Amino acid sequence: MTRYLCISVTLLDNLFHGKRDGDEPEWPPSPMRLFQALLAGSKLASRNGNWNGAKAAAFRWLENLKAPLVIAPPSRAAAVYTQKKM
Repeated sequence: MTRYLCISVTLLDNLFHGKRDGDEPEWPPSPMRLFQALLAGSKLASRNGNWNGAKAAAFRWLENLKAPLVIAPPSRAAAVYTQKKM
């Protein structure tokens, strides 16, 4: 039987400013961004000592999976905004 892990992400803002190497715009966001957010959230929630070997093993399992299929809407370039220094 084939099994799938499906994660859906909704960005809170309709703008995404992620950049990849070379300062190029990044769309869709790298799966590594999601992994980092999941790990940071899990560690933060475990700051009272609930981080254990099972959680660490789950993240090791996740990071060892093959590259995911990322489905995202098309990107649209926005006007560049820079804040004027006073």
